[in-house]
Amino acid sequence: MLVLVRDAMISSYSLYGYEPNRTLNLTALIVFAAAWAGHLVHAILYKQRWFGGCMFVACGLETAGYVARWLGTDDPTNMTLFIVQYVCLTLAPAFIMAAVYVLLGEAVVIWGYEYSYFQPWTYSRLFISLDLGAIVLQGCGGALAAASGHPDRRSTGVNIMVAGLVFQVFSTVIFVALCVLFWRRMRADCPFAHTIEQSWAKERTRLLAERNPRACSSDSLPGGLSSDESDESVKVDLISPEYAALQSRLADVRNSATTRATLTATALAVVSVFVRSIYRVAELTRGWTSYLMTHEAFFLSLDALMIAIAVWLLLLLYPGRALGPIRISEVHRAAVAAYIV
Repeated sequence: MLVLVRDAMISSYSLYGYEPNRTLNLTALIVFAAAWAGHLVHAILYKQRWFGGCMFVACGLETAGYVARWLGTDDPTNMTLFIVQYVCLTLAPAFIMAAVYVLLGEAVVIWGYEYSYFQPWTYSRLFISLDLGAIVLQGCGGALAAASGHPDRRSTGVNIMVAGLVFQVFSTVIFVALCVLFWRRMRADCPFAHTIEQSWAKERTRLLAERNPRACSSDSLPGGLSSDESDESVKVDLISPEYAALQSRLADVRNSATTRATLTATALAVVSVFVRSIYRVAELTRGWTSYLMTHEAFFLSLDALMIAIAVWLLLLLYPGRALGPIRISEVHRAAVAAYIV
């Protein structure tokens, strides 16, 4: 009975709505700190600038968030610690998705442009832009909601943060749909032939203009070939050794069991982040005093655990290990240049 009275008293003044569990939050801190160090080492080892950088930031934010939560177990009324943990743990998953978004462009390079409706870098530019919008909304809303003592301003902050989370969920759904579309067309060997031929023709013309502007000034290609001749007529007879080596390496990546396991792990990581985002939307829309918000078990199982699963899946089956240091723009230019006389 005394325990129930004590818990009720703590909940009445705690900013969290409950007394944070010291042991479980320390465990989460250790889990994310270890993942943080692991992702840093892997990013350097496998030369993953964007993916490694985003995961480093995501794990760093998670670690900082759980440091604040662990310290907050001694003083659940500390506003600074509450704001730090709230903002950090709100933003971190968006950086995980920013890392994953680049992988679709790399998959297009590895498995074939012809199965994708967009050029590989289009995915990165589109979804990273959407992700940045979600990060800004969640960060601003989270800071306003956590720092404001006025109910109306706190409600405004929550609404902004919910908008950011919904925006992130929407982006994830579109991303997954495009991944499934690419995978199904690749498995069925059903290319977007017309779209890709047009895109590649424009890229070939651009590269030719860079090499020899005079040759392309009158709608002509080197060797006296007009720009409207068939695609076969502009292919070279001899592919460069560098491009042949590149294709050989990409074939090895495609046929590797490690690659299949890595892509499966990445898909599960996306599902974990998606579950967490749905939980946070449900939690925030029900208010600060709702059952979801005032019981830490939901937070630890649907936020901490889901993100821990995501970051460790992406560490244990690190995409850079299976896919290698792919530079989309460099590979694309090499592939296009291989078809220019």
